Amino acid sequence: MADDYDSPWKDILEGHFPDFMALFFPAAAAEIDFSRGVELLDSVKLLDYAGREAALVASDNVFATVVLAHLANQATRGDAQARFARKLHLTRRLYERGLPRQTIIDLYRFLDWLMRLPEDLELQ
Repeated sequence: MADDYDSPWKDILEGHFPDFMALFFPAAAAEIDFSRGVELLDSVKLLDYAGREAALVASDNVFATVVLAHLANQATRGDAQARFARKLHLTRRLYERGLPRQTIIDLYRFLDWLMRLPEDLELQ
């Protein structure tokens, strides 16, 4: 099962770009009028956040969950059981954070796409 890294990244960025900016570039985010729209051009190195998981877990920013999912996906490559456990933990986190329903759906769709599991684990 090959990991796929394409359009859902763009989807989650477009849907939650202000949160992304607030997490990674808070000073710049404070200066941006997001009501004017944005055009996404390049990517960010999320692996720079490896080792900073505690800060991401403590963050109220929804994009912190996206980064945690990316780091968990990288850490569990080749270990389906560990990936299942991390995916389950991140899914529970969505509900524990008290996020709006649509945000939970958006983030879960991203988690499910990113953290692919073998069929037998997907059915659990």
